[in-house]
Amino acid sequence: MKHPYIDVKTIKEVVRILDSGDLSLFRGSALGHDGGYWVQKLEEVIRDTFNVKYAVSMNSATACLHSALLALGIGKNDKVVVSPYSFVSSASCVLMVGATPHFCDIESETFCIDVDTLEPGDYKAIIPVDLCGHSADYDKIKKLNIPIIEDSAQAIGGKYKDKYCGTLGDCGIFSFNQSKQVSCGEGGCLLTDNVDIYHKARALRNHGEVSHPDLNMVGYNYRLNEIEACIAYHQILDIGFNIETRRLLCHYMTRKLNEIEGIIPPIEREYHSYYTYAMKWQRPESRDDFQREMINSGIYLGMGYVKPLYRLPIFNSDIYLPVVERMYETIMVTDIFRYPMKYEDCDEVIEGVKKCLNFT
Repeated sequence: MKHPYIDVKTIKEVVRILDSGDLSLFRGSALGHDGGYWVQKLEEVIRDTFNVKYAVSMNSATACLHSALLALGIGKNDKVVVSPYSFVSSASCVLMVGATPHFCDIESETFCIDVDTLEPGDYKAIIPVDLCGHSADYDKIKKLNIPIIEDSAQAIGGKYKDKYCGTLGDCGIFSFNQSKQVSCGEGGCLLTDNVDIYHKARALRNHGEVSHPDLNMVGYNYRLNEIEACIAYHQILDIGFNIETRRLLCHYMTRKLNEIEGIIPPIEREYHSYYTYAMKWQRPESRDDFQREMINSGIYLGMGYVKPLYRLPIFNSDIYLPVVERMYETIMVTDIFRYPMKYEDCDEVIEGVKKCLNFT
């Protein structure tokens, strides 16, 4: 299936890259740490679009999270507050630096981390996740007075009180993975106004022990290639269109769902960028049976989004967080509401819902 965001102009630019043979212009040296033309263009457009001083593109959002922790000096046995309801790398990145993830519960409306439930402790940093396109509550988070690594992998283009998600902490993280609001297959970017974080993250991306030996840091190959950077660049230029398309489709879907008792559409707090559309199941029928019926009819719905992360063996945790568990049992998630989908496609989904509920 043709990628919905890759237009003819972008395809022509990708062909030029292939013809040039310059698929990556990084080198493992001080002279090669800037990357090629498109890597630099991508970082420039991200700085300008999101009004930040520095941007460091990488080959994944996970690489950005890992680099952010290292740049902040987080290490062995440090305690880092993380969300239990997110993709695993939001918490496993803490294990990658030898630190200890500490889970706290989430808000029932946005599914973002709720620091009011946080137990007192000597925390060295927090990684709030802007889940499903919602922003976390950064007024509360900032009161903790610890470094903030804002995981906005799912919220590029979203806002919290007129500031873009990804720009509300000491640094922020975007993802360009498949199905994200900006997608080049794989990739990510670290955003910051902190020059120290910037220099360290850029060195970590490109074998820092060679490119920046004075930092005395072991670096990695976290480099983004030219084709991915080119695709992401053109999508950043169209980010307003992409987000508004998602919002209009989701608003339409919400109006339709409000006519069906017991399926609660997502709230919209601040400026929601709708990575996924998360509904709550509050009907007497089995959610799991309904989900299977919808999938059999050709409409994707995921149950519970993700299993609470503290249940995974790698975290060796025996905690129980009531809101997370309740959301896991009641949420259904879909990510189909994006260009080139139309209102007529939303109507087909609604008709599918009614059919599976024996309304028609």
